[in-house]
Amino acid sequence: MATDLLVGLLDFLLPRACALCGEGLSGPPQDEALCPACLRAIGPAGPILPPPAPLAAAGAAGPFDGPLRTAVHLFKYAGRGDLAGSLGRRLARALPEALPALASERDLVVVPVPLHLARQVDRGFNQAARLALPVARALGAPVAAGALVRQRDTPPQTARDAAGRRANVRGAFAVRHPVTGTALLVDDVVTTGATAAACAEALLDAGTRRVLLAALARAGR
Repeated sequence: MATDLLVGLLDFLLPRACALCGEGLSGPPQDEALCPACLRAIGPAGPILPPPAPLAAAGAAGPFDGPLRTAVHLFKYAGRGDLAGSLGRRLARALPEALPALASERDLVVVPVPLHLARQVDRGFNQAARLALPVARALGAPVAAGALVRQRDTPPQTARDAAGRRANVRGAFAVRHPVTGTALLVDDVVTTGATAAACAEALLDAGTRRVLLAALARAGR
């Protein structure tokens, strides 16, 4: 009851609005930045088939278009880091449909795809690490934010074909803290899966048993 009263008071003093449509927001969680209608418009969730080797399985909360595309752009490029909670929880709710393989996993560690330090300093945060926190909370799993590092600043993948993307990120990642059991990679957008596959290769070489990928959005391949 006290929590509900506090949330109500905060909503009165600091009114919130949906980042996409401007609809007023009220009630918990206080870090919600998207209204129910805009959240429902994200989807459909589903597995990414076939997942690029050596990933065991991959899935996404929805296609990289419409409201999800707008939300990702606001999150990454327009200073709307407050979208992390809403988007991360939406990804977590999509996982039973997007990654059914998770249901059988018990020894799970959530590993965000890392940014190079220079890119992270420029942006101010690693979007994958922000998304990973609510995902890990929903799964009751630990987050190994420093398990992987990007040891060289790779050029953007956007203009490259699938082969070029694989070559661009080959050997770009290193394991700082080995992860045993199953690693659940978390990223914002997956296209060919080349970045996630390079992360998975580094993790598996360092002793991880299995690597899955949970992406917020899947782009055209």
